[in-house]
Amino acid sequence: MRELFYAFFGDGIIGADGDKWVKQRRTASLMFTARTLREVVDTVSKEKSLQLRDVLAECAKQGRVVSMKSLLTKLSGDIFTKIGFGVDLNNLAGDVDSEMDHPFMEAVEVYTEVLGARLLSPTWMWKLKRLLNVGDERALKHANKVVHDFTHEVMRKSLEKKADGSANGRKDLLNLFMEVNDTTDVQVVRDSVMNFLLAGSETTSFSLAWVIVNLNRYPDVLAKLRAEFRDKLPGLMTGEIDVPTFEDLQNLPYLEAVVRESLRLYVTAVNRIANQSTTLSDGTFVPLGCGVMVSLYAAARMKGVWGEDAGEYKPERWIDPETGKVKHVSSFKFISFIAGPRQCIGMRFALLQMRIAIAVLFSRFDLKTVDDPFEITYDIAFTLPVKGPLNVSVHEIASAR
Repeated sequence: MRELFYAFFGDGIIGADGDKWVKQRRTASLMFTARTLREVVDTVSKEKSLQLRDVLAECAKQGRVVSMKSLLTKLSGDIFTKIGFGVDLNNLAGDVDSEMDHPFMEAVEVYTEVLGARLLSPTWMWKLKRLLNVGDERALKHANKVVHDFTHEVMRKSLEKKADGSANGRKDLLNLFMEVNDTTDVQVVRDSVMNFLLAGSETTSFSLAWVIVNLNRYPDVLAKLRAEFRDKLPGLMTGEIDVPTFEDLQNLPYLEAVVRESLRLYVTAVNRIANQSTTLSDGTFVPLGCGVMVSLYAAARMKGVWGEDAGEYKPERWIDPETGKVKHVSSFKFISFIAGPRQCIGMRFALLQMRIAIAVLFSRFDLKTVDDPFEITYDIAFTLPVKGPLNVSVHEIASAR
């Protein structure tokens, strides 16, 4: 399993074990404090969400259909590279119909495609292609060089700015890892930052895509969401408020429920290797070294865990009827971010970013899927993204004008 993932994650937090993992986790945790999250929400997330809003406003004026899958990928790519590397690739500023053309983001797309191909192929097949340096394994080799060179260049510029005193003081993961670990080893820093980018960027964009699909499938949910905006944060609907603040988000429980319910139903899979022999609760024996794949998709639809309506999209399941607040649900039940010591360290950031994006988009626009939303399905891949471009027509809603 380590050999399968090493080309993508190296010794970063996802692939590391033991002391290496502890060190990676400790360093990364410094980036996800409550204070840092507030700063990110008020700067990077706000800036990029408003940029996406402006792109969609122009699409609405022109009456054009746009691929939300592409735009959300650009949004996440811009946010995660700015937080991870301190670099603004500004993909959202390009042509709305174009794919991301920055070599680094193209390399990241190759990573996700080849990772999916490896997971769906016999081990001998991808190893043979790697040996012969053909097909997607050859593309991966080139992508690794692009990522390495990009990281090296960003590190060089960062060190130059520190040397001449022109650094702006803003923390990003790359500088954080260099400072805390006192290293300028390109491979070490690359592994650390790329784990954050690969784990967060694509999963956030595909999760946002599923929220859009579900809000098209269930207009009553969208109506309740906008009712919450009007009641709790009316300025968001009238245009007096552009983006909800960190504090505003804490007062929008139904928004959080909408996001969490999509995350519950549309999730990735988890692979693990048993580091000791054990017996599962149903009596299944798992020997030392055995590979185990946990189907979070199936777990989210277990009636014994979530009730008879487990397969339905119902944000209300997250709301406490007595307090009106979001219920606390054990991470061993809501396992979209995994549970235990290896729980996703960026969970709070991902939830914040998704809530900001949905609040900005649906307080301002109607995003109507061109295809029947109930006909939209997922691609067979590691992260189960929406299949196809997710084309939508964009219309400004009257109250936002």
